[in-house]
Amino acid sequence: MNRISSTAVVLLVVLRLVIGWHFFVEGFLKVKSRWIGPSEISKPFSSEGYFREATGPLGPYLRGMLSNPDDIILSFQEIQPVAKGAVAPVGLKAPTKVHNEWLAQLQRFETHYKFSKSQVESGFGKIAELESDLVKWILEPREFKTTFPSGAVEKTISVYARVDEFKAAKAKLDEAANINWSMGKDVEKAKTQQAKGALASMRAELLTEYNGKTAQLKSYLETLPNEDQVGKGPLGQKYDFLSVSDMITAYALLLAGMGMLSGCLTRWACLGAATFLFFTYLLQPSFPWLPAPPLNEGNYIFVNKNIVECAALLVLASLPTGYWFGVDAFLGWIWATRSNSAKA
Repeated sequence: MNRISSTAVVLLVVLRLVIGWHFFVEGFLKVKSRWIGPSEISKPFSSEGYFREATGPLGPYLRGMLSNPDDIILSFQEIQPVAKGAVAPVGLKAPTKVHNEWLAQLQRFETHYKFSKSQVESGFGKIAELESDLVKWILEPREFKTTFPSGAVEKTISVYARVDEFKAAKAKLDEAANINWSMGKDVEKAKTQQAKGALASMRAELLTEYNGKTAQLKSYLETLPNEDQVGKGPLGQKYDFLSVSDMITAYALLLAGMGMLSGCLTRWACLGAATFLFFTYLLQPSFPWLPAPPLNEGNYIFVNKNIVECAALLVLASLPTGYWFGVDAFLGWIWATRSNSAKA
């Protein structure tokens, strides 16, 4: 087998450093956003949007692990609309999904701050008040805007009817996906974009009231702890699949980038980075029957930039580039020295 030329060695090391810099910057900015937290001009890194829009084979499995805001919207139909001229029943509770979400939020505060009985009852009272307001919002007809290719139309309908329109838009999106699959290419691109736009618009307007009242509940619960309870510190982050996944992603990208830049455990760093890229491909592959991701650069059929970079990383993982230029050379020297000392 021929030896690798000096030029090839230099180019392979440069390739490793370039890819390492890419991963390091991506990881550093994601970790930094988590350190800083939300602000007026930025928000912490989250892969939620990427997971929700994933069209690949892993998409449905990961979406099943996330809390789905669409479940909140669909639960609004538990509140049946009142006939015109009829009086709404008194004491209607919020949809079960909403009620359980708000109770869980109260329980987190109760567990962390060790609320007294009166504080818990105050929390229940606030939940009952917010539930009453939400039910009133669901029952009262209001103006909703529907956008068509020819323009936008405003009409006064119930939230129940708006949720029916939301479900119809989801059905159109599923129908377009099935047609694309049967045809083997993205023939329903315009219909898919229109359905996605309609869904996003309706999702935002239907969740506005719920999100606002959820924020009100949180603000109210934050006023309940007394001085001794406040000493326990702020309520910690809720760790679920998404938050853990975001944390692992941010630090894994940073560590992989540092490993490739420094040439430390280089093969493992390259292999880990390649695994990450293949994972992202399974979430958003370039199959011709799937819609192209937003802001996609160029045109791809099966092979996209992630696959190209993944292949390059696998090549680097098969070569001792860390010994050519990196900390691995020093670690290898230490290991060889110890082995020789042990044999002597």
